[in-house]
Amino acid sequence: MNQGQTIRIQFSAKDGKPLRISNILLLIQFFTGGNYLYEFEIGRTDVSGRLTVSYGDVEKRRSACAAEFPKDYSTKLEECDPAVKIVVPSERELASRMRKATEDYGRPPDWAAPWPSNARTKAQEKDVDLAEKTVEVHLSAI
Repeated sequence: MNQGQTIRIQFSAKDGKPLRISNILLLIQFFTGGNYLYEFEIGRTDVSGRLTVSYGDVEKRRSACAAEFPKDYSTKLEECDPAVKIVVPSERELASRMRKATEDYGRPPDWAAPWPSNARTKAQEKDVDLAEKTVEVHLSAI
């Protein structure tokens, strides 16, 4: 992902029409040389079933992680592959992540309050090529 890039994500019905499904927590995965490198929460859908995330949004998360774990998060986003994966985690995966974070840090992660509405949609992953300045991503809700 490069400076100035934006990803616009929209949940859609099977007929392609926008689906108003809010509070769905989404993740983005980065790779180098085709190998998994990073995963970050990128936010939640709004009442229109949409989420827009910029390079700056993701870089802020990477930088925060790098401050805590400098060696693990030293690769800049620009150095990653231009292909990323947008992930809609399942309810079960979110519960597992919350338990692990609570065990490791003594408190639930910030994203857990309020609890995401991911149970309202199917878990899925979508490969996305970041070839353009603005990339449109459509996710199926069912």
